[in-house]
Amino acid sequence: QLDRQDEMNAQSQNLGVDDAHLVAGLSDSVDRMRYTYKTHEKAADRYESWETWRRWALIVCTVLATGTFVAALFDAFGFTSVGQVVTCALAALSALASMLGDFLDFGNQAREHSAAGKKVRSLFIAYENLLGDYLDGAIALDAARVRRDELAAQEDQILDGLPRTTRKDYEAADKALTIDERTSSHQDQLTEPVHDGGTIA
Repeated sequence: QLDRQDEMNAQSQNLGVDDAHLVAGLSDSVDRMRYTYKTHEKAADRYESWETWRRWALIVCTVLATGTFVAALFDAFGFTSVGQVVTCALAALSALASMLGDFLDFGNQAREHSAAGKKVRSLFIAYENLLGDYLDGAIALDAARVRRDELAAQEDQILDGLPRTTRKDYEAADKALTIDERTSSHQDQLTEPVHDGGTIA
């Protein structure tokens, strides 16, 4: 007896033209949402990392600038004036780290990207479930098209308000999805329907 995956693979190889076009479109949407939500997750990780480094820099510089260790150390070697300069530099770095926290607000940017990733991930799951239900025969072609259009409208609304990501974020997401954070590996094998001897990408 075929398991569910084998049944869906068999069904995907016997699609008509309309079916194949719908499956191809849904597969593209699944893939697009997968990369989008993972890119926002990587952006959130990047800003969280920057915020962690900023906080540690602030703590270290503040402690050294307000303490007597640095001044005493330089004074012990006869470089009192140098110690004063270093202490002033540490105080300036401390103030800079504090200002960067208010100006760049890494923590808030991390939270925004994390929330964006969750919103897009819900769309990814919805598209993926729709594709699986359609290939499984649980939903008819017309109903699947209606649901696809509803999801596309939600996608436009959500994506319009998302924070911007960078190419570095995308590259990190691509690496993660390719190597160690793959999602829906079984589903990926079900969305390659063959029609007229060709593979629908």
